[in-house]
Amino acid sequence: MSWLFIVSTNEPETVFNVARLANASLKQGKSVNMFMLGRGVEYEQLSSEKFDVAGQLAEFDHLGGNFWSEAPALNPVVLRDQPPAPWV
Repeated sequence: MSWLFIVSTNEPETVFNVARLANASLKQGKSVNMFMLGRGVEYEQLSSEKFDVAGQLAEFDHLGGNFWSEAPALNPVVLRDQPPAPWV
């Protein structure tokens, strides 16, 4: 089964919890995709001592999740050596 998480918020706790759920799904053998859009593209600035967003996303990458982020000009940015998603 494949999962797609669409993140459109810049609230650190929410993004952190989405990443944790995505990582748990990957550990269960699921195929997981994460797409950041809107305010979600600010994910690089959200980490704190309480919500280690960067650490969770690094684990997501290490576990083999597929990650895409919408660029400000609406151009998809592929952050791994992956082909663009079919819907892009």
